[in-house]
Amino acid sequence: MNNQEIIDNAPESATHWDGDGYVVISKNKNNYFSHKRSKWATVYELVLEPETRSLADIRRIVELENHIQSLLVPSPRTWDGG
Repeated sequence: MNNQEIIDNAPESATHWDGDGYVVISKNKNNYFSHKRSKWATVYELVLEPETRSLADIRRIVELENHIQSLLVPSPRTWDGG
């Protein structure tokens, strides 16, 4: 899955992507949830995979990728000299 697909498919309240599914790390750090096979499950001991990534970071990467793409592709105004 690419970065945009990870963001587009993230369930509400997900905070991280671990390469296999979504994870919620709660603010009080006492509750963890894993979203695999389309349902949330409580995780009593959180072990993050090395490839775990923050969804906030992924959103920012997508934003920057889109910005770079907009700089590389001329806007329609420049195609007609306007």
